[in-house]
Amino acid sequence: MRIIISIVLCFLLLSCSKKDDEMKKVAQDLKDKEQKLEQEKKDIENIQKQKENELNKAKENYDKAVEENNKTGKFPGKYPYTSTKDIKDEDLKGLTDSDLKIMKNEILARYGFIFHDKEMKTYFTGQKWYTPKNANVDKMLTQQEKRNIETIEAYEKINKK
Repeated sequence: MRIIISIVLCFLLLSCSKKDDEMKKVAQDLKDKEQKLEQEKKDIENIQKQKENELNKAKENYDKAVEENNKTGKFPGKYPYTSTKDIKDEDLKGLTDSDLKIMKNEILARYGFIFHDKEMKTYFTGQKWYTPKNANVDKMLTQQEKRNIETIEAYEKINKK
């Protein structure tokens, strides 16, 4: 009987030893995967920081170009071309609703339109070049500017979500 018990105990020990080895292997695999995921997370964070830096630099360069145009150009603002060329839907793609609103109202602001919309009033009052002085600027707008306002408004309607 002792022999049978000894054999069963040995079998159980061997069986437990194999299970223990399997558990160690699974634990090591999980640890390796965790380390790999941590490295991937760090890589993604580094890429994200790099892209943010690139975006910030592009914004700074854009802001510098806008400021330079505002100092020397006839048409100040973020979107001076709205007074110099016909804009197309392609020019508007990727702009936020806020950007579109600013673009459209910037045309009016160049003529000193007095804004009653709080958001636009606040935005344009913060622009060095803006001087509110006219309640109505419709007769001052060029045909090109009128077309561009219509294009922006049509784009806003089509892309309203």
